[in-house]
Amino acid sequence: MNAAERAFGRGDSGRPEWLDYFDGAYLSAKTAHCFRDLGDLARAARYAEQSLDMSDGYLRGRAFNLCLLASAVADADPHEAVRIGNEALDLVGSLESRRSYSYLREVRFCLAPYDELDDVADFRQRVLAATRATD
Repeated sequence: MNAAERAFGRGDSGRPEWLDYFDGAYLSAKTAHCFRDLGDLARAARYAEQSLDMSDGYLRGRAFNLCLLASAVADADPHEAVRIGNEALDLVGSLESRRSYSYLREVRFCLAPYDELDDVADFRQRVLAATRATD
């Protein structure tokens, strides 16, 4: 992974314009997804955090990455997951993206074991209401 990151940093800046979105933040998001799927939530969280250092104007991608980070930290710190999830929820409200709501549902699911915490229960209810409105 370290070698791949170094090689990516040395990449040719003459890449085609249609590939401009593929930057370090995008690579970090993809890496975070892989570690999450492998069950390595600590690494997933680290790369998801890096993925937030993205170019302006990609609100939907930022919402995805926030949800990814919230899901990755849910077990370690459910309160932090709620804080991050609320940031994502605020962004998603201004988008028309079913995929964004799917990511929010995933955060809601990851926080289910902590529903006895007031902020978690409130967040989960907000996500439920928001996602029902899109169904």
